[in-house]
Amino acid sequence: MNDKRCVTFAEISICVAIIAILWLLGAKYVSNTLERANASEGLIVLNTLRKAQMRYYTENGKFTGSVSDLDLDVELKAPKFFKHVTAQYTPSYNSTAEIGYIVRNNFAYQLSRIPYTLHIDVEGNIWCTSDSDVCKRIGLVTSNF
Repeated sequence: MNDKRCVTFAEISICVAIIAILWLLGAKYVSNTLERANASEGLIVLNTLRKAQMRYYTENGKFTGSVSDLDLDVELKAPKFFKHVTAQYTPSYNSTAEIGYIVRNNFAYQLSRIPYTLHIDVEGNIWCTSDSDVCKRIGLVTSNF
């Protein structure tokens, strides 16, 4: 008897379709998770920037608008996933005054290739601004570090 078993084209097509659907469902979750992990670098940089701004305020009685005036480590001036680490000049100690921000790199982010900016105030509140819902998707609408 000739007992050959083979896979038909229809069976292969169904398997490929199932794999494609599972991949599409998982891609968004993985993308959001990766971006959340990358955004943590910005949170660390902002917290360090805030601490340096507070030291500068203690020594000089004012905040500075220049990162070069602050005692930051070299690697924090050039983070991998962010650019434009900026110290924000604030004339007086106001708990809601923004003292720094950092902008996401254009080439490295995953979520729809839309840039976003993380900001920090004197109290350590961190918030995200963007032209889309990228901040909501990575869970950084508002945070307190």
